[in-house]
Amino acid sequence: MSYSKRDDIPVQAGEQAVELDDGALVAVRCVQSIDGSRLRFHATARAIDAAGAAVVDAAGTPVARELQHSDPDTTRATAVARDCLLAVLGEPPATVQWGAQYLLDVSIRQALALANIHPGAADAAALL
Repeated sequence: MSYSKRDDIPVQAGEQAVELDDGALVAVRCVQSIDGSRLRFHATARAIDAAGAAVVDAAGTPVARELQHSDPDTTRATAVARDCLLAVLGEPPATVQWGAQYLLDVSIRQALALANIHPGAADAAALL
């Protein structure tokens, strides 16, 4: 897996456009805030097209993921913010140890893989 930053795609203030290795375009952002004695991180990733418009799934819902994390160690704030962004991009984090299922749940890559699947009963006659 890999990605590259794209500066030629319009995104919302505070976001960075990214192209994933499969060609998918994503806008990511990580907002930091203070919550008592902890730093709170809120990272988001949303699938976009080349014009910066939201990509929607088969049900018409925007394809997006988010992650919320808090950490008391202010000395690693930059590394944690980067890990939050990597996690929503579906890339492996370096500092924070999240479980594999959690990383899958927040990954925009997983959201994009699910986007074209239509909910409902499987066609048993065709499958058997």
